[in-house]
Amino acid sequence: MELERAQTIQEFVKSIEKRNFEFEFQYLRQSTETKEHDKQLIKTVQVQRLNRYSNILPFSHSIVKPEAQSTNKFSTPRDKFYINANYIKGINNVEKQYIATQGPIPESIDDFWHMVWTNNVGVVIMLCALFDRGRIQCEKYWPSQGQKAQFGPYEVNTISQEEAPKTFFKNKIILRCQDEQREILHFQWAGWTDFGVVDNSQFKILDMLAEVSNTAGMQNKRPVVHCSAGVGRTGTFLAICHIKQLLINNQAKISVFSIVRRLREQRALMIQTPEQYQMVYRYTIWLIENLKYI
Repeated sequence: MELERAQTIQEFVKSIEKRNFEFEFQYLRQSTETKEHDKQLIKTVQVQRLNRYSNILPFSHSIVKPEAQSTNKFSTPRDKFYINANYIKGINNVEKQYIATQGPIPESIDDFWHMVWTNNVGVVIMLCALFDRGRIQCEKYWPSQGQKAQFGPYEVNTISQEEAPKTFFKNKIILRCQDEQREILHFQWAGWTDFGVVDNSQFKILDMLAEVSNTAGMQNKRPVVHCSAGVGRTGTFLAICHIKQLLINNQAKISVFSIVRRLREQRALMIQTPEQYQMVYRYTIWLIENLKYI
């Protein structure tokens, strides 16, 4: 299919003005929101209380589980663990390079930190405010600077916080379980509204976060990415991470359509609007220009 065909950077740039983003996005929806996809969603009644939104469900084939090598005696039995999160492949089909998930709710915070611990997560990227558009977007699952909180067997200690600009926060967290401790970097960007897009002037923030995520993934410090539902902003950001990895090479070939389709095969509904889909194209052009490839 022509939309799937990867283009050289020069071809990609030339094709931008001819693209019908609305058409491409609707075609993506038709091909990734089928009855067969619906069958793969986890709809078990017993876990519905752990989903933030009743219509945003994880696929069974890529759902996140505690890694088998965990020696933590508090590890939840694998058949009883549930979190609304999916593993996402990197470019070249690198398995489980990222985790995409919803913003935790009060009932899922313990399992969120269990996921972080047992998946050797080193970075958490939070792409939402705690409250937006008149409703709670995410439960605050980490303590304020200088404070500790206990979530199941995990002690969470925020030892430092940086703020710059006003909507961007970087927290350094120490996560402890039994006699072991690990450092987690937690980035929160609250400048991207629910269902929204950002303009080109804010791409520097996204680009920096994509660099952090990609570096962590390549160092086996698997990054967790979430917004509120874990599909719109999260999907858009992960597409940007893929684009950034591809464009390390100025001989790269690009198909945004193919990248987004693959994301939607791993977590349902990734990228929710035509505007978010178009935003991935805008970022790609921005990055190509900043890398001086054209």
